[in-house]
Amino acid sequence: MASQNLTSLLLHPFETRCVKNFCAGKTLLCGAQYDPVFSKFHDTTILQSFKPYVDLWEQQKREVLRKYPENQKFDNIFCVLPKQKEAAHYQLALSTQMLNDGGLLIAVAENEAGGKRLKKWFEELGYVATSVSKSKCRIVWGHKKNITVNILDQWIANGAEKIIQVEGKKFVTKPGIYGWKKIDVGSKLLAAFIPDDLKGIGADFGCGYGFLSREILEKNYDIQKLYAIEAEATALECAQKNLNRAQVEFCWEDLTTKPQNLPPLDWVVMNPPFHEGKQTDSDVGKKFIITASNALKKNGVLYMVANLYLPYEKTLQEAFTKIEKLAEQDGFKIYKAVK
Repeated sequence: MASQNLTSLLLHPFETRCVKNFCAGKTLLCGAQYDPVFSKFHDTTILQSFKPYVDLWEQQKREVLRKYPENQKFDNIFCVLPKQKEAAHYQLALSTQMLNDGGLLIAVAENEAGGKRLKKWFEELGYVATSVSKSKCRIVWGHKKNITVNILDQWIANGAEKIIQVEGKKFVTKPGIYGWKKIDVGSKLLAAFIPDDLKGIGADFGCGYGFLSREILEKNYDIQKLYAIEAEATALECAQKNLNRAQVEFCWEDLTTKPQNLPPLDWVVMNPPFHEGKQTDSDVGKKFIITASNALKKNGVLYMVANLYLPYEKTLQEAFTKIEKLAEQDGFKIYKAVK
């Protein structure tokens, strides 16, 4: 999630007359949160894969794509860049590939999340780039001419889905997913405390690319159904490839509210997100706890991991009848909570 909505900053160069006009024709808006400044751009294609942001656009009756549209070209492309470098390169390169010759590419990033290098990235791709600063961010733009094709191809390859091997385990993953090339320490610790007698219907809240779900399935043979639930569509697509089992159902959902059409659950496991940009924010994790409680049957069980400093205890006590701390180690705490 972004610590601020960067979408409106994409129009700053136009507001200050640094850029006079849009190129006539089709526009693509990538990675943006909903912002009313773009509400008048009805001919704009919106690309967004994070469910809470998609929901906000769709509430405004806007169609949203999860992936870059195939065989289409655009005259203007606006990008709110992801924070992870390979993912940002991938978005810039794919956008350049989909831009008509002479078309306008404009991108924004926070200074501490790639913004300071953004003009250099444009220039590496072959743009004659211009940069302005606002709100601790950089906005950079240029027109597509004389693109450096080998850099373009390299960045697209670097940012594409790939198979990684970590601790002897292979996973399909992709840059930009949280912890995309490692096994998350908290999830690994939680997996060690998940019992081997889980049964019935359960869920992995915020499943990412599927590490925790796979660990659960490998040591529990009587699970009837596991719902792998994730708000980021890119991560969920990787999870589908890592959890190719009949009893797994994949759900693209915002877990700060109860998912639609989810049956009462026997158990939930989760390692909830806790960042809002670069700042720690425990509110998302608290909402995950409440959602888990609402989704569980009476006597259903939640297993969760969290960083030691995150204040989840009060929310757990309010949402569950019995709370047990199973472990406190390596900067994490593991809880079992019974509804």
